[in-house]
Amino acid sequence: MALTYEELGRMGVEGAYADAVASCQAVLALIDGASDPGWYASVLKDMGDVYDAQDMLPQAHAAYEEAVRHTRRMESTSASLITVLIALGRTSRRLGKREGETTVSGDGAAVNGARIDAVRSQPRDASSEPPSDAPPPPDGPPPEGKASDEES
Repeated sequence: MALTYEELGRMGVEGAYADAVASCQAVLALIDGASDPGWYASVLKDMGDVYDAQDMLPQAHAAYEEAVRHTRRMESTSASLITVLIALGRTSRRLGKREGETTVSGDGAAVNGARIDAVRSQPRDASSEPPSDAPPPPDGPPPEGKASDEES
């Protein structure tokens, strides 16, 4: 029923999303999450999808997190866990953007091996000299305007 209501909500039927959430909650009341974590997680993921479709990101995030918790308790979780983690990650990213977060967790991005923050800190008219730890130039004549070691 919840999935049908969710589809009706996507088609613009007023109140269908609320009915979808109510259906999910009714099913969760019937399922024991401890003895049947797979079904419980599946319903939580569906409920997260309904919240996500309404752009209710905090509620979607909470439902997905709970679904991940229950999915991890299953014996074979590979595909199910991946699906829920992807939904959780997308919602987390959207929620972060909405709340104005501008930083990215982790090591940071790199362009051609240089961290982006290092690239940004260089002035635009910085010398084009290669860094001292750069590999030596290929054999051949020196670039125009530069003297070789032998000529200096």
